[in-house]
Amino acid sequence: MIKIILMAMVSLIFLNKNLSAKEEFGELPYDKGSDRIDVSKYPKVMQEAYKVFASKCSKCHNLSRPINSPYAIPEEWERYIKMMMRKPGSGIDPKSAKTIYEFLKYDSQVRKRELYERKLKARKK
Repeated sequence: MIKIILMAMVSLIFLNKNLSAKEEFGELPYDKGSDRIDVSKYPKVMQEAYKVFASKCSKCHNLSRPINSPYAIPEEWERYIKMMMRKPGSGIDPKSAKTIYEFLKYDSQVRKRELYERKLKARKK
């Protein structure tokens, strides 16, 4: 009987460790809002980078999370992407991480321009 209980506990722990971020964290404030960016006016290279971003980042959470997040300056995106790379099953390798980083950096300078400039100015103080 104890063996069965221990096996059940190990199974539950294993299952819990393999939950996706959606299940693990539930909905976060940034999950509310748009889950798409109109990149039709972005340079072609950024349109292609958006596809990588959308494909990789939607594996673990809604795209609305990074899209609506308060991250804007390069070092914030760098930390965030490095953290996501370490998540099991993210599928973010160094090459796709660089592509995602370049996209988010560019997008922040366009779509989050005011926030981007405010954070850059605050960083210099």
